[in-house]
Amino acid sequence: MLKEDILKLIKQIETEGIELKSSLSKPEEIAEAISGLSNTKGGKILIGVSNTGRILGVKIGEDTVERLTNKIVQNTDPKVQPGISVQEVNKKKITVIDVKEGVDKLVLANAIAHRDYWSVSKVQVRIFDDRIEFWNPGRLPEGWTVKTLKEKHESIPRNPLIARCFFWMKYVEEVGTGTNKMIKWCTEWEYLPSFLK
Repeated sequence: MLKEDILKLIKQIETEGIELKSSLSKPEEIAEAISGLSNTKGGKILIGVSNTGRILGVKIGEDTVERLTNKIVQNTDPKVQPGISVQEVNKKKITVIDVKEGVDKLVLANAIAHRDYWSVSKVQVRIFDDRIEFWNPGRLPEGWTVKTLKEKHESIPRNPLIARCFFWMKYVEEVGTGTNKMIKWCTEWEYLPSFLK
């Protein structure tokens, strides 16, 4: 990230998607901010910047980034592993944490919007040590296969009113892109969703 980009972010002073933290001394607060960003659209946390936008800087030791990463993983559930970098701005070091939108929110929104509400079964979320599984009592639209989900496709929500509410709430940005986003993110994270195996 370029210095000019960081200065632009700082000028926004804590808008949606931007969090400013003065120091690394409260990892629980940082983890809470990461969870919040992960559950919305993602964003950035700038550590070493006051909530008024003044660059304070942080002291960066040899293992600071590794310790911060471990604290974040320990204090987030489900686990979030954001990108962390150290940047120099105005001769002071700040830590930049890049948080991606959480795939869990998108999967859950899809499970609810595409659920078959005529069925007595419910949407299920199963949490294991190494994965989270989402299941709903729905099925693919007529003529669709798993291959269709891997390609660019139209959106045919079983429950359009719920899908529209999720769109208004910004749980989904555009219709028909959910599975493609999930596949892209999971590929980046080197995790293959079970429906692609």
